[in-house]
Order: sequence, then structure tokens, then C-alpha cells
Amino acid sequence: MAAHLKRKHNMPQSPATSASSAATPSREPRLLQFFPSPLAKSSTRAKSITDALSFFLCKSIQPYSITANEGFKYLLEVLEPRYSIPDRKVFSDKLVPALYEKVKMDVVDSMSRAQRVSITVDGWTSCATDSYITVTAHYVTEEWDLQSHVLQTRVFNASHTGANLAALLQNVLREWNITDKNPALVTDNARNMVVAGAGADVTPHVRCVAHTLNLASQKALKMDRVSELLVKVRKVVTYFHKSPQAAEVLREIQSQLHLPNHKLIHDVCTRWNSSVDMLERFWEQQPALLNAMLSRRIRRGEGLAATAVNEDDMRLIQEIIKLMSPVKVATTLLSEEKSPTISMIAPIQAKLHKHFSEDNTDMPIIAEMKRRFRQDFFDRYVELQELLNSASALDPRFKDLTFLDDVDSRDLIFVKITAEVVKMNEKMKGIGALDEGGALDDGGALDEGGAAEGGGDRSPSIEERRDDDVLPSPKKKTAMDQLFGEFVTTRTPMKTTREKAKDEILKYRERDSLELGGDVLQWSFNIEEDMDPNLPGSSSSNSTLPLPGPSTQTTEVWKTAAPSEAVRLFMEDLRRGGDHQPPLRLTLNAGDTDEERDGTLISFYKQRRETCQWAADFRCSILGDAAVGVGVMRNTLSTAISKLTSGFKKNMGNAGVTAIFEGQREHLVLNLCTAILESDLFAMAGRMVGHSSIHGGPSLSGLSPAVLDALTRGTKDIVTSKLCLEDCPEIEVRDTISLLLKEEWTEAESVRVADLCTEWYFPVPTKETNRLLLFQQLLSHAVLGRANAQIKQFRKGIKETGIWPLLTARPDVLPLLFPRETDVELTPQMVLKCIIWPEASIDSDDSEDEMSTTNINLISGFFRAFVKEASSDVLKGLMKFWTGWELPSPRLTFKVVRSRGHHHLPTASTCYEQLRIPDHYKSGSALKLDLHACIESVQSGFGLI
Repeated sequence: MAAHLKRKHNMPQSPATSASSAATPSREPRLLQFFPSPLAKSSTRAKSITDALSFFLCKSIQPYSITANEGFKYLLEVLEPRYSIPDRKVFSDKLVPALYEKVKMDVVDSMSRAQRVSITVDGWTSCATDSYITVTAHYVTEEWDLQSHVLQTRVFNASHTGANLAALLQNVLREWNITDKNPALVTDNARNMVVAGAGADVTPHVRCVAHTLNLASQKALKMDRVSELLVKVRKVVTYFHKSPQAAEVLREIQSQLHLPNHKLIHDVCTRWNSSVDMLERFWEQQPALLNAMLSRRIRRGEGLAATAVNEDDMRLIQEIIKLMSPVKVATTLLSEEKSPTISMIAPIQAKLHKHFSEDNTDMPIIAEMKRRFRQDFFDRYVELQELLNSASALDPRFKDLTFLDDVDSRDLIFVKITAEVVKMNEKMKGIGALDEGGALDDGGALDEGGAAEGGGDRSPSIEERRDDDVLPSPKKKTAMDQLFGEFVTTRTPMKTTREKAKDEILKYRERDSLELGGDVLQWSFNIEEDMDPNLPGSSSSNSTLPLPGPSTQTTEVWKTAAPSEAVRLFMEDLRRGGDHQPPLRLTLNAGDTDEERDGTLISFYKQRRETCQWAADFRCSILGDAAVGVGVMRNTLSTAISKLTSGFKKNMGNAGVTAIFEGQREHLVLNLCTAILESDLFAMAGRMVGHSSIHGGPSLSGLSPAVLDALTRGTKDIVTSKLCLEDCPEIEVRDTISLLLKEEWTEAESVRVADLCTEWYFPVPTKETNRLLLFQQLLSHAVLGRANAQIKQFRKGIKETGIWPLLTARPDVLPLLFPRETDVELTPQMVLKCIIWPEASIDSDDSEDEMSTTNINLISGFFRAFVKEASSDVLKGLMKFWTGWELPSPRLTFKVVRSRGHHHLPTASTCYEQLRIPDHYKSGSALKLDLHACIESVQSGFGLI
């Protein structure tokens, strides 16, 4: 053996060792030293390595196949030759699932100790086109550390409707035991996410601010002039990326000009800030680019394409960078993952509001970019503004609230925070309402006595306290109490819970603010020891701050689809969101007068409802009429829309009929009647329009283009350019304004113009007055200025129904939702192509007897002739009698039935869109007379339907 070891393993032995080998066998090298035995799978060392591998696979998101990779196996063999890697099935079927369950239990246990949990939800698609939904939880621990856990990333093959996402969200909350944590929700601005939040009843629902900034910025950058500029710059960048020779020339010139050796940046279409990055780098390297493009080493033909960026373009680049840089910085701040970001939203809003305000020195393009950004961004968080301000107040960096101009508003925010602290404290202690000095109403707000500036600063004496003050239950007496209690006087606490809370808030406000780069949570942890231990609710910032940063952006299909398809997809999604809501019910009475019926309709639409309720199933019925089902719903929506222009039979403003819109065809404007405005009927009209659109009903047609643009917040110049004299419904005012287009006036005409200008506080025109400008100003005031409040109220009603995002994100759908009257006119051809004509044998209502083909063809011919000769208004009435509303269905069933006598009139089944004509007609004129009678019957109810 010694010879073998020496020869094969290069292990020489000394003579002494050889001589004594027999005497000392224990000192001989053992075989195990050269051929180590493998580790047992149950050994501690093998288990620790296997567990570490499982952790590595999960933490690094590695595929199971890496365990069979030759390089990875070699690495483990060098590190531990005795270890044998388990089969990948062991990891996938046993080890990783066990690790998941262990980690899940730890996460559930950790979240159970959190005061409140917020979650983010986002959908995304993998490279393999599999759809996933990721849910992440965020909370602040007792040690004021922000924790984030991805609760699940699972395949979601169901349709991404609001209802389906709401069900998924509810399942997640139950599975992870956070339903009782009053979870907050953060998603992007997708409509289905908004519906999901409402459906799962998760509040507050904060839309990702970074995503909102992205939408507003993209809208600002999508101007034609800016898009052309980006295309030019993109071509230059692409050229230097693709040409090695051009890139080398650029590097040499950068060195010569002592410019940073930076590469040009190419933007990415899905990230707006990459476009700003591209422009910033282009501006930085402008001298080098200019010299490089003039170099002879660059081919002339290629260089010419790059020189398309001229001096005006460079000036615009500089202005765009200046405009969008604060937005880029805000996006970076809001993408922070290690600290809460909700407290930064309100200060960012204030900063951007000031930055994007109008400035007379702005270029027209920059002014328009500002307007687009303002229009898209600043109205999205109105309902959450109180929450955002409170979050900023609880952030030691912004607690002075200097971004709010109104000092009283700052104090009011802290009053509300004090009320919330008291409410939380009393809830935890199980005590009821506070005494009148600081009573909380049902909504948790302080009453006037508690909110007064000095009303609650002093501590009331014992005598001043109310007898019914709610105090904690007395403790059980100890031996000391029983023996010495009569010798000790217990002092009643001198401060109520509300007063203690006010003191803590005051101490908080008096502390020095944290520097902007400081750690908010660590600061809160450090001062928590100084706070009143009897106010567990005083750590309310813990429950307000842990809202996370932005979620990943998703793209809604309706935003890129064709206009008609976009409307269909958006409305379908809204209706799915209303599936979980109880149906909206409206009951009319056939015996009511027209005024009573209109009153019922007005009362129904004057009620404010949640957005999802307008998308719920709409069920209508008519007492005293056999008609039921979809047809009644159609008739109700059709009647509501038609009443907006024809007028409700309600006496308001000394008029027997009250029309919400007035004016001539294609130039309808909102009625200027003050009584209508004060009765909130314009908001009612907005709800009617939105509700009808959601359920596929008739649209409000014939609206003035200028009013429509003002409604959707078009620029002033664009709105003014669409105004015309026909938009002014008052003939006398219109005639007076039109005088400004004349070169010479009579004395009477001069007086008329002067009186109108004086009445509206415009300067009386002189010879030097620009009459055309004054004409535009007076016309704008006549049509839009005086109706500003009406337009705002109408817009408010539309927003409540939930269709506003579609109108703002897709202006190209406006002609579909607010068409011109000429676009909704019905023609005989449109109706005839939808009719399914009867076959040779038609069953009657009463028997199975067959009718002759001749009689069927005769009646069908009479009806066809009636349709061909009918006007658009008559055809609309026919459709309303046939289907319930003026819109023709793609499958209109026409049926000839056996007559029950000459008094048997045509009838219709609106739900099945079926028209039944009795076979007793011998002439087309007789059928025409009866059809007109049927059409008239729908004006006062369903009649024979």
C-alpha cells in the first residue's frame, strides 16, 4: 500500500514511519481521507445546503432547471464534493412549496400585528402572453419599519372586468387575513381597477400618482408640433446608434470640446420621461452633434437627415425640458419603495399647479402643453384631497403645510386629525361618544364647540363637567384600597381625551420640521416615546402613511380601439362593474298626468348615486300597463333624453314647459333660467345623458359644437373659433351682436349695441374699437359666459355616471355620444335592411291556421311602402313603438297575424323587437292611418305596446 501511495498519489513515507507502521497502525492515512463518503440526505450539513438552494431559487427567481446546469453543479462540487444535488422534482414538489408555506405563515403573523395594511394591485402580461395579477402588501411595523410583501402573482385567465377583479381582491383579503385591517388600495387609473376597488369596498382607493403624471405628461407631449420634434430628434439619435463611424466621430468631438463622453439616449414609447431624457441629452451634446454632422467623415446623404433640427426646434427643446423637468423629478420621488409617498402628493400638486399655471411669456406651444397637463391631472384627486392633506400634515417634513396658502385651512386639517385621533382612541377603549365640549358626530368631525379657536383650550373644572360624561369602568378594589381608601382623595383627571389629543397635536406642530432628506419613519419612531401613552390613537400617522409607491402601468384596450369599439368596450366594463350592485328600479304610473310622470322622472335622476350604481341593471315598470322588461327601460331612457330638448311639463321660471336645452337645430345650448340651475336640473340632465350612454340608449344630439368643447374643457381659442351666431338662442341679442359685423350703424343700432355692452360690462365701442374682437367677446359671453355655471353643473352630472374618463381620454368618441342631428336621422334604407320579413306560413296569435302567401305579401308590401315614404321623425316614432327607443335593432321582426276584427290595431313586443300587423288591411292608407295612431300612443305611455 505504501508503494502504491508513493507511486500513484505522490505521498512519500519516511523510513521511520515505514519501520514503525506495524507498531503504530493508527497513524497510517485512512482510505476515507482519499475517497470521502457522500453526505447523508438527512445530515445537518446536507439539509442546510438544500435549504439554501431552495432560498436561492426563490429569492433570485431562478428556474428549477438550474439545478441540472453543468456550471452550477461544478460550483457545488468544488464547494462541497460530498453533497449531491436533489432532483428538480424535489424542489418543485416539496421543498419550495414548504418554504412558501413557512414564509406565508411568517408574513400573515407579521401583518396581524400591523395597525393597518395597504395593498397595490396591478395586471401585466408575460413574454409568453400569459396574463398575471400581482398583489403586494405594505405596512409599518411596531418599530416603524416599512415592510412590503408580494402576496401573490398568479395567472388570471378570466376577463379583466371590474367585477372579476373585485372578487379576486376580496379573496386575497380573506386568504391573508387582512380584511379587518381596513386596507387601503393603490392601483393605476384603469377603469376596471376603479370599479374593482368600489366592488371590493376597499377605501381609500388612491390612484397611482406616478401613473397619473405619466398620463398627463403623455397628453402634453402628444401635440403635433412636439411629436414632429421628437421624430426629428429620434432620427438623429437612431443614426448615431446605428453608424459606428458617426459614433466614433461624435466621441472625438466630445473630447475636443471637453463635453461629457455620454451616449445619446433613445426614448421608449411606454415611458414619457425617456422622451425628456432624450431631449436633455440632445441639448447637452448639441455642440458636439452640430460639429459631427458637419464632418466630412459622415456621409453627406445621411448627415442631411440629421440637420433637420433647426434653431426654432432647439429653442422648443429647451422650453420643453424646462417645463417637464419638475414632473420628471416628481415621478422619481414618487417611485420610492423604501419610504411612504402619499404625504408627498399634496405638496407635489401645489408645486405643479404653480409651475403649470398660465404665463403670458410662454410660447403658444408651451401654453397648450400646460393646459393639457392641467386638464388631465388636477381633477383626479378632488375626492381624496382631505386625505392627502392629512397625510402631508403627519409627515414631519411637510407638517407646516406651507404649500397651502390659506392658514385657516391648515388649522382645520389638524382639527380633523385631532378628531380622528379621539375617535380611534375611544374605539379602542370601547367608550361611547365624548362630552359636548368635544362631541363627535356620526362622521367623526368635531362640533362647533370643539373646533372653535379657543373653545377647548382650557381644561374644564370638575364642577363644569357633565354628569353624563362617559368614564372607564371602576377597577376592582385592592386590599390597599379597602384599608386606606377613605384617607386618600382621588383627583379626577382634569383633561378630556380630546384635550389630550389637542395637546399632543400642538406639541407635534411645535417640533422642528424634519429635513427633506430625513427618514420619516425613523423620526416618528424616535418621538413616539415622548407621546402620551394613554393615546394609542395618537400614532394615527402609522395608519395613514404606509401607502406605497406607484404600480406598473397597464394599458386599457378602449384607449387604443376604434371610436365605436372604444365606446362599446368602456360601457361594457362599466356595466360589469355594476353587476354586483342592486338594480336601479323606476316605477311609473300609467294613470298619472304628463306633469306627474315627468315629476317622477325628474325625482329619480335628481338623486345622487355612486358611479357603480348607474351601471347597475336598470329595471322599469309601469303601473296599470301590461308592458314589462327591456322595452320599458328603453322607452324610459328615450323619453328622458327627448325631454331634455322638448321640455318637462313642470312650471319653472314662468314657463309651462321646462326645457333643459334650447336653441335651434345643431346649435342647442343650456337654458339660462336661474330656477333650473338652482333646482340642480343640469346635473340631472348630465346623469340622464350618462345613464343612457351606459345602457346603449339614445344620445343627446344637436348640441352646439362650442358648448360641447366648453363642456369637455377645450381651449378658449378653440371654443371661440367654433362659436357662431346661431348658437345664441335669443333672437334680439343675436341681432344686436350681429350689428358689430356692419360697417355703418344707425343711431338706433348704436344705442342697442351700447346698451348691451353696458349691461354685460363690456366697453362701449368707439371708432377705434376692434369690432370683430368685440363681436367674438360678446358672442362668447352670450353663449358660454352666462352659461358657465350651467355647464359646470351639467359636467358634474356626467362625471357622476362614470363616463367622463372616456370623454377626456378619447375626444374622438364625442361625435358618437353627442352626435349632430343629421347624423342620427333615420332613413328608410336603414330601417328596411334591419327587418326580418315573414315567410310563407305565419302563425297567428290565436290559432295554428295557415294564411295565404298572397295576404302576407300584400300586408308586407303596404308596410314597406309606409316605411319608404316616412320621414326621419316618423321612423324614429315607429322604432320607439317597435323596440322602445328610436334606435333600430339589427334584427327587427315583422309578423303578420290573423285579425280579431277591424278594430284590431298593430301591436309590438318591445322586448323581442317584434311588430305584429293584423291581416285585415285591404289598403296601404288604412294601415298608414293606424300606424300613425300607434306611433302617437308612445308619447303618453306605452299604449298598445
